[in-house]
Amino acid sequence: MRSMVSYTKAATERAMKVQEVILRAMAKKITWVASGGDYRHQ
Repeated sequence: MRSMVSYTKAATERAMKVQEVILRAMAKKITWVASGGDYRHQ
């Protein structure tokens, strides 16, 4: 059985920001420590 889950605009934007921070850290454009700071201060 499939269920369709819709997220609020705020939740979607937050998920996109988290993804961006993780990708920046993986690309070594920022440190993992800095990525934690970026994530917490949203």
